[in-house]
Amino acid sequence: MKRKAIGAVAGAFSLFALSQHGHANQLLNGGFESPAEGPPNYAAYNVPAGSNLITDWTIVQGNVDLTVAADYGPLANTLDPSSVQDIDLIGDSSGSGGVFGGLSQTFATVAGQEYQLTFDYSHNNGTYSPTYAASVTVADGNAPGSTIYSGTVSQAYGAAPWVLFTQDFVATSDLTVFTIIDTQGGYNAGIYLDDVDVEPVNPTATPLPAALPLFAGGLGFVGFLARRKKQTAPRAA
Repeated sequence: MKRKAIGAVAGAFSLFALSQHGHANQLLNGGFESPAEGPPNYAAYNVPAGSNLITDWTIVQGNVDLTVAADYGPLANTLDPSSVQDIDLIGDSSGSGGVFGGLSQTFATVAGQEYQLTFDYSHNNGTYSPTYAASVTVADGNAPGSTIYSGTVSQAYGAAPWVLFTQDFVATSDLTVFTIIDTQGGYNAGIYLDDVDVEPVNPTATPLPAALPLFAGGLGFVGFLARRKKQTAPRAA
């Protein structure tokens, strides 16, 4: 029995440690690697509004291109050397009534927890525009009109270095939605996007996981067994 209790304590402690240190991206498919694009086009062109072709993402307006970075885009890779695919936020605005593209994803959060949003961005200068820009919004997923953060990323036409965007925000509910919409660019060339990532800041400040009561209870049970063994041990003659 004592061995089982110790196992329960160890298991609870492991879950607790993972919850504090094993955080990963809250978003899914943040690098846009699914679905994988291959020959002959090495891209999915003009993915339209309402489409869920890009795994875990929703196209919210216009249309976008999902491209293989080595064949399209400003550089072979983003700031992440392992990146294979990225997004051009303007697929072809002439096919969407002049509306530029945008996409979003809703993900799980903990109300009151601070998170850091990061992504890499550049622009497609294949079609001239004096400025390429996109609006960035983080909102309450249960009340999308309740904005937590709103900002803009932009680059001038010309050399197209990849830039790291970073912004902290505090979640207001158990669901949060990230949205990025192109606002300036050419008819088929907009902001390039890759490696979208959301992770907790200071994860030790998050509410204690469900495993912690088990951990505490297990410790108490082990203490009880130890006291019982001491009380029932035969006395020396």
